[in-house]
Amino acid sequence: MDDRLRFASESLQRRFVAALVSANVPFTITETGDVQYSRNTRADVTAVARSVRDSCFEWYLMWLETVEAMRKFRELLEGGALPFEMEHHLENETDRDIFLLPRADRGKHECIWRDAVRRDEPAFRDTGRAFVGLSVAPAPADDESRTFPSQELTRFAEHVTGDELVVGETYFQLRFVDYDLLVPELAALVFIGRNLEPDDAGRLYFQDAGSYFNGRRHDDEAAEVYRVADSTPFVRTFEAGTQ
Repeated sequence: MDDRLRFASESLQRRFVAALVSANVPFTITETGDVQYSRNTRADVTAVARSVRDSCFEWYLMWLETVEAMRKFRELLEGGALPFEMEHHLENETDRDIFLLPRADRGKHECIWRDAVRRDEPAFRDTGRAFVGLSVAPAPADDESRTFPSQELTRFAEHVTGDELVVGETYFQLRFVDYDLLVPELAALVFIGRNLEPDDAGRLYFQDAGSYFNGRRHDDEAAEVYRVADSTPFVRTFEAGTQ
């Protein structure tokens, strides 16, 4: 089956189609207005789609796993007058709607995310909270100092792909309690592995550091465990120097 992509905005979709024609990328238009293309041209289509997104704002993509969460998140965006665009994707026979969002508002997106998902989930739960990957280094001895090389840091966190996570490494969950982003929360979490349940596919697992370093494991009721879809864009990192 061929892949498909459509911008919900008619003006963005027209721009997308025109750019594909200009770049001589082969495609067809379906009855629903989707751009349909073969997987052999996916890289070319993706490059053109990125140029269209770049014309909107400095962006990132986000999707939620349930229709209800998508609906609620969109309502919250519209209620807060936060800019966004929508895209419809069909890739690898997976059909989904995706939010195209400005990076400048990422903190606000994380804040309203908590209101878009169920809060009464079981111990293993999907979460869109941001895992900020600051590796923990051993503390220096009293008579030892440590200097990190200087580096230029971005103003925002970078996403980490699942294959970059290291089992047993500690990461930090950073979020804001309030909509104005004045009250942050920080929690230490340990990446404990992939697909830990029999029916899992593309799942990443994190456990609260307190229970982990007390010797408890993910199947212990006292452990707080988070299950995250490997495709979620919420796993991020800040560069913080190297050992």
